Amino acid sequence: VVKTMTSPMLTSDKAPLTINGKTYHIFQASPPHTASTVLNNFLIGMFEPGAEYSFMVYNQERTIRRHDKDVAIDDGHIVTKTHITDLMGLYKQHRNAFDEIMFVVANRGVNP
Repeated sequence: VVKTMTSPMLTSDKAPLTINGKTYHIFQASPPHTASTVLNNFLIGMFEPGAEYSFMVYNQERTIRRHDKDVAIDDGHIVTKTHITDLMGLYKQHRNAFDEIMFVVANRGVNP
């Protein structure tokens, strides 16, 4: 008996990332000076090559900026970089927009 594996149904032509009908978003949430830009570039290269860089500002509204313009969380990007490390707060704020939210964090353990 030969079992064949099927790949998940992936929709990557627009955000949000959709796999098998579920929407996903990735927050790259790290303190400053932890090589988070390198990590962010890696994630963008993996999930949305050629995408615009999106950054969530550390303000009360948690504004997302791309090329000096405010954008919505689901407006054309899968990965959002931020220095906000309140992961539960980010999850609670955006859990209704996506089926799954993932966090990738860089931390060197000490300040430079």
